[in-house]
Amino acid sequence: MSRHRTAMRSKQAERNGGRRTAGFSLLEALVSVTLFAFVLMTILMVYDSSQQTYVRGEAKGDLQQNVRVALDQIVHDVRLAGYDPSNAINVQTIKQPLQPVTGTTLSGSELRLIADVNQDGTSECVAYRLNNGQILRRQASWTSGDCTWTATESAVADNISVLTLTYYAAVGATATTDPAQARRVKIQISGTSAVYNTTFTAETEAVLRQ
Repeated sequence: MSRHRTAMRSKQAERNGGRRTAGFSLLEALVSVTLFAFVLMTILMVYDSSQQTYVRGEAKGDLQQNVRVALDQIVHDVRLAGYDPSNAINVQTIKQPLQPVTGTTLSGSELRLIADVNQDGTSECVAYRLNNGQILRRQASWTSGDCTWTATESAVADNISVLTLTYYAAVGATATTDPAQARRVKIQISGTSAVYNTTFTAETEAVLRQ
């Protein structure tokens, strides 16, 4: 009888053990789900961070390109200031190809110049200014011995926060605002992306061709 009971207990234990190894307990399932959720969240966080870094890098690259395009355009025009193969501009103006915006002194935030920027034999009046985050360029033909500064403007660059112009004589490091003395222009442009809190600044110096 004792042997029979022992055999029955052994079979019951085997059956119970078989059931335990056939699946997970509730606690084991909860632990597994928690670990899986943790790993998944970690992967998503790493992916999101990488995506933001990539997008921010693209935005910064676009911003740098934007600033450089504007800088190159302004440098090109400044270097040609005073270039007048058609001899259409009077002698006094040719001596002062960088023009005041108001009064008799040059502006540190707006550029005006006279030159044959297209090199087509016709002299033009060219102006640059910063307005509402855009560098705007205006160009009109030199007519009747004067410039038409009211010509239609076109955007050269967007997302610009700073446009600074500093003028110098042909030699020396002292800044000047005298149109008769200015033969070099230092141009500084800053672009800002408010969305990604990124700023890029570039500057260079352009020497008048004449």
